[in-house]
Amino acid sequence: MAVARAVTVLLLAAVVVAGVAAPTAAAPGYGVSIDAPADFHVGDNRLEVTIDNTESGTDLFSPIVEVPLETGLSAPSDPNPVVKSTDGTRTWAVQNSTITSGDSLFVYGRNVPAGESRTYVFTVTVESAGERTIQADVRPLYNESNNVRAQTTATAAATGALSVDVLDEAGDPASGATVTVDGTDRAGATVRDDVTAGDHTVSVTVDGESYPALNVSVAAAGETNVTYRHGSLDDPTVVAATDAQSVVADGSVDSLVTEAGNATARARFEVAFLADVPDGRAVVGVADPADFPSGYHDVTATVDGQQVAPERDGSRTTVALDSPGLLDVAVEFVGFRVGDATRDGTVDDGDAADIAAAVAAVDDGDPYGDVDGDGEVTAVDAMLVAQYDAGNRTADYGGAR
Repeated sequence: MAVARAVTVLLLAAVVVAGVAAPTAAAPGYGVSIDAPADFHVGDNRLEVTIDNTESGTDLFSPIVEVPLETGLSAPSDPNPVVKSTDGTRTWAVQNSTITSGDSLFVYGRNVPAGESRTYVFTVTVESAGERTIQADVRPLYNESNNVRAQTTATAAATGALSVDVLDEAGDPASGATVTVDGTDRAGATVRDDVTAGDHTVSVTVDGESYPALNVSVAAAGETNVTYRHGSLDDPTVVAATDAQSVVADGSVDSLVTEAGNATARARFEVAFLADVPDGRAVVGVADPADFPSGYHDVTATVDGQQVAPERDGSRTTVALDSPGLLDVAVEFVGFRVGDATRDGTVDDGDAADIAAAVAAVDDGDPYGDVDGDGEVTAVDAMLVAQYDAGNRTADYGGAR
């Protein structure tokens, strides 16, 4: 009966603050607290139980941590218990409790030195979403009456499955891939994760080449699949999607120079196509146009006539598509003014000097220095730019281009 009375007193002395771990009783010489992780969720969670030995000269002898396995809470086949500030793992068992009804997870540890603390870390499995009150009983070995109970309340979020595949041009897992989910890197081309239900951000790098982030939604008990395709971009291509059926429609690509440019107007090139996105989550990639001078003043994009913000990485432009259907996508490459060899926004004698210097150095020069359009940067181009700057040539260099 003495043991029963001691336990009853401890239970009546419990103090619970929702969402906050707190010691609930103070047996002589030590206190206990329990913490659930911030991302407490359905599935496996690592709990922390901290034992603080406040005695000045007496070690706490081989304490036992017991966590009652209430409804909706269970122990995995290996809870992987460890104790912070000590080496190695601890032994454990799941067996009938003498403190509470039903089974409990027991973790056995070493002495806690006087004036020190130890934190037991182990895994429990939450079987369903909702609020949970998790308790921990701590007592010295062979001294069950000296039990201290702590508890915390946490809400377990529902989870779903997130799968990410990074494929090469042959459809095989791409080597050198790293998948990032919500800021956490995972090496390898294939990721299978249980994540909390809701919105998540997925991005990928392959051998240092970055692909844009894709915002995806994972439903409770559902599964979301994301596929990235790594390879060359000869034509506009879907490089990431949550639906494998997302494609650029056959025969829909139209590439053309929309403005040849002159000394006052920038050169412009447009790539337009139709993207078929059944579920509304995809990223399309467009390579830099081969027959247009490299280097751009700006790159813009529209989807169904609405301006969107493209991303640039090396010689590739990507556009995120966030609505379903057959989408009209256009990417415009805005170059520089013809003759603006220094790319400072104006055509003047500085550009003529830059072209002349390139010719003297037998250098290819800047492609925007080719004002007569013969495919080469020559002394003639330097002369034409100088004449334009002096007011002796029109913006199209008197029809020389």
